[in-house]
Amino acid sequence: MLHQIYAAYLRKTCAGTTKPTPDRDYLVEMAEKLIVETKGKIPPPSPLVYEYEKNELLQGLEVFLRAEAELQQNGSCPVYLEVPFGFGAEESALAGLGLDEPFAVELQSGEIVLLRGRIDRIDRISPNEPIFRVRDFKTGGTYGYDERKYIKQGQQIQHSLYGLVAETILRQKEPQARVDDAGYIFPTEKGEGERILRLQDRRREVLQALEHMLNLLAAGVFCATGDKNRCKYCEYQIVCRFPSTPKNIEIKLLCGHNTQLTPWKELQQYD
Repeated sequence: MLHQIYAAYLRKTCAGTTKPTPDRDYLVEMAEKLIVETKGKIPPPSPLVYEYEKNELLQGLEVFLRAEAELQQNGSCPVYLEVPFGFGAEESALAGLGLDEPFAVELQSGEIVLLRGRIDRIDRISPNEPIFRVRDFKTGGTYGYDERKYIKQGQQIQHSLYGLVAETILRQKEPQARVDDAGYIFPTEKGEGERILRLQDRRREVLQALEHMLNLLAAGVFCATGDKNRCKYCEYQIVCRFPSTPKNIEIKLLCGHNTQLTPWKELQQYD
């Protein structure tokens, strides 16, 4: 629902212009209308929960407005929103551009992986050159996102994959288009309007990390983590008997005969 609100608001206030027109009243009015529509489709468990979540959402929009104002002061306004890849011609037409078919990623091994998704926003960052920036809205907090980590052992690869996809899509209209950086915006109270950007100069490493991850999945190897922080909010700790397993994991990783864990070991080298 928040993604719908962000996209609709930015389409109205930016509309591809370099001089956006802020409109708080429109944002709130549109959000309240969508909340009522959603209530009709998904009845809330109680009036109390409904009012609480409604107020929380509306308060979060104030953070979104502040974050957008800061971005737009720096000349960053989206030219494309909710750009689809892999959802058919109708959705591509609605967004103004996109890929009808899934995006094909070729790995170093020659294997092809098909991806589909939606790119939340693409900003033009140079008025005279086809240079763009990809951003993804995150409605949660910044927990788990580290400014000093680029791939984070495969945990953060969306920015690079979406940058690669966006570049391909943009070149349908502008053959010289390139995406210089990509990242995430956290436009809610929990995220406090934070922004994280990554230069798009390490795509080869990202694709290598992706291949290691897929090799593990293909082999049916699911290695439990030895980091208790990664299990902090997990509801299924009993399945891997955490925290009794870290020592066992360490022993397994040190065993040279356990070749099935080789992709996992290599994945840990990607910062």
